[in-house]
Amino acid sequence: MRFLLHDSQAVYSATDKKWYFTLDRRIENPTHVRIGKCSFTAATASTYPAVVYMRSNALFELSAIKHTVELKSVNHHDSSNVIAVLHETHQKGRYSGGGLSFPVHGHTNHTIIDIYFTDGGTILDGAVSTTAQVTSSGEDADVLAIGADLICWTDLDFTRCFDANFVATTAIGDPVNYVYDRHNPDVIWALVYGNNMVLAQLGATNALYRAGSWQSIADSSIPAGTMQDEFQLHFLFQQNAINDYVMLFYFAAMKILMYQGSLSSQAGNTITALPGITIVPLQGYLVSVTRQLTNNVANFVYRVERLSDNSVQTSTSGDMGAVPTGNTVWRLGVPNTSFSQYQGPFIICNTTSTSHAAACQAWLRNTYAGTVVQAGEEEATTSEPASFFANLNIAQSQRGK
Repeated sequence: MRFLLHDSQAVYSATDKKWYFTLDRRIENPTHVRIGKCSFTAATASTYPAVVYMRSNALFELSAIKHTVELKSVNHHDSSNVIAVLHETHQKGRYSGGGLSFPVHGHTNHTIIDIYFTDGGTILDGAVSTTAQVTSSGEDADVLAIGADLICWTDLDFTRCFDANFVATTAIGDPVNYVYDRHNPDVIWALVYGNNMVLAQLGATNALYRAGSWQSIADSSIPAGTMQDEFQLHFLFQQNAINDYVMLFYFAAMKILMYQGSLSSQAGNTITALPGITIVPLQGYLVSVTRQLTNNVANFVYRVERLSDNSVQTSTSGDMGAVPTGNTVWRLGVPNTSFSQYQGPFIICNTTSTSHAAACQAWLRNTYAGTVVQAGEEEATTSEPASFFANLNIAQSQRGK
């Protein structure tokens, strides 16, 4: 007799993450079970295993032989309740495969059959989790979802970088005198010193670089209240020589620079190297800086990711200055330093949200790698629970019929 097991006919238990088929009577006189074609679609998740085990305690107890063991360092001779091994198909999160064939105890009285799926020994959730940490895909839409808290999103795209005559750039090496922000029309970065800057290549994206000495770029009309007491800055950069003295960001409430080979903060005239942070020249870095308040005292938390190997360093520093109450000037670079770094895209937002930070970091990481999905190009996706199907062939004796 062929029994078709479909998730729509089972009851899912969120407690133990298993599906249950409750029969109105036991299967009569079973002699042999063969697990035929099986398929499983995992619940929507950020990552998926390559192989999934289909398990059943009820069918395991029916078996008259030891049919499977899982090789492990302890108790590797113990029988396993794995009844099928499913491999990922051409589409992520979808699996198919065949199962086992084994004789069974005909006298066993089972009216409930359980089915569940695991990644090794970890049970896979059949429902979309409402508590799991969200991992941003790093698409344009993820940054836009920050909403009103997004202050500026300067991506240094060719179409937003202009020369002295407001002609858009088209290639690496083109002169840059003005940079328009992608998100905030009120943010326009303009050359302060020198004839122009130029565009450089930083990974797969663009970066600002000097075309002379003593250069900086600034917006001198940032309105009061734009930057709140708690905010985040996320940016890409590359240091080109170990001892280059470069000012990365010079805002009233935040001054981040490279000084004597160290990523540093500046409060007043005091420059302090960030402990635990090492910057290697000619390497791309993703830097996140968060200003947060604890009992009305400001401090900064740093996350520095080396993009060649995704290694992460962290550090902290004290307050660097009050958030201005009036209009202010934001600078990239200052007149007494040369713009010797490659300064890549950056995002600033009024939040300490870890999910917003993850979105910014993922977008910048993808930008560096050249894998960002542009706004309007995303495929429509929805969060779906898991589903499965199994073809169960049970041979039955005629005894007692």
